[in-house]
Amino acid sequence: MAGLEFSLINNNTAYSVSRGSAASAIIIIPAIYNGLPVTAIDSSGFQNYISMTSITIPNSVTSIGNYAFSGCNGLTEITIPFVGQTLNGTTNTYFGRIFGATNFTTQNASIPASLKTVIITGGNSIGDSAFRGCTGLTSITIPDSVTSIGSNAFTNCIGLTSVTIQGIITSANFALSSPFPGDLRAKYLNANGRPGTYTRPSGSSDTWTKQP
Repeated sequence: MAGLEFSLINNNTAYSVSRGSAASAIIIIPAIYNGLPVTAIDSSGFQNYISMTSITIPNSVTSIGNYAFSGCNGLTEITIPFVGQTLNGTTNTYFGRIFGATNFTTQNASIPASLKTVIITGGNSIGDSAFRGCTGLTSITIPDSVTSIGSNAFTNCIGLTSVTIQGIITSANFALSSPFPGDLRAKYLNANGRPGTYTRPSGSSDTWTKQP
């Protein structure tokens, strides 16, 4: 991708990436650069990149620095390899961390109001309160690598109207405590549910429907 800046890390075995001089609205970060994996996004790496509308981060990336996307107020869609700061991490596992939020209670103020679509492509879990209070999101895709969804993971995500769950999540690993608004958990665990896309007509509806 023209303009992106890559820096050698980990004893010259991998690269981190930042915006550099990139000016495109659509950014696709490569998994490999100069024959080495791209494994990190620098802290503040894309900060205030207001002309960026979409970014795709490859599964080779295992860490995303704080404030990496702070101030990216034109962003409408993001594809991320995990939720939080590090792949399968146990701390800072909330979505807003990469936008500069210091905890889940403040993350909605840090996430661009323009951001509507989140596509997750890796990781093994969606942690407690991971997207809690992210009121502007309308669509989210959860990959088949995810096998658990934590308590309040999507509480107060009142704008969500489309959720795609690509894998199998058992009842024991699908938190009872408001993982999603409305009856989505129940519909997913129903005999006619499981992997697929679930929609509701508006954020004010509690009734989700699995699409054919």
